[in-house]
Amino acid sequence: MSKKLACTLFVVGAVFVARLVLAGYKVKPFSTGHAKSYLALDSHDKITIAAQPYDRPEKVLEVFDRDPSRQNFVTVLIVVSNDSDDEIEVDGIEVELANSKLHALHPTPTEDVVREIFYPKDRRRDSKGKIGIGGIGLGGNPEKDFTNARADFLSKELGDKFIPPHSTASGFVFYETPQLEAALVGGKIYIPRVRIRRSADPKQVGRELLFYEIDLKPAIVGH
Repeated sequence: MSKKLACTLFVVGAVFVARLVLAGYKVKPFSTGHAKSYLALDSHDKITIAAQPYDRPEKVLEVFDRDPSRQNFVTVLIVVSNDSDDEIEVDGIEVELANSKLHALHPTPTEDVVREIFYPKDRRRDSKGKIGIGGIGLGGNPEKDFTNARADFLSKELGDKFIPPHSTASGFVFYETPQLEAALVGGKIYIPRVRIRRSADPKQVGRELLFYEIDLKPAIVGH
């Protein structure tokens, strides 16, 4: 290799590393349509719930500036369209990912997901407080990036959603598993409880609707 080529490669590499260090977390816009516009869904009682797995890194990165799958998290979008005259409640922490080959998975709290992305178990701080892998400092401002990412992920999570009549709400849930593809192939989203929170009929308030079960097969790319 010539000295000139070696110098060129060194400069290109240095610029690339500098961009990695300086690139902060970027918040990306996100919106959804009616649940009936998605392929994998269940609908009854004038309520439709859809699920869309984000099973490719490029798909996840359309919404978030970091990919949770690198830390073994499956990302699934849940869309709830309430076409009834009552306000309903859906609690994201109850949304299970079930698979005949695996035990049912419960969502990981979103803040734990973000923390694992930025501070995985195999990372350590060096003497200057920089985050590193194997003792190599990454520089930049990881604390600020973590704060921005945390706010972004929490704003896009499903969480505990109250959905007014004739409206749609959505959000993401995250499941930790080393078998990412196996968890989705043949998988189903199971929502055991959708509760009527407000109604013109006082007798309906607090009533729980029949569970929702969504086969993910129609929504999985390449399967």
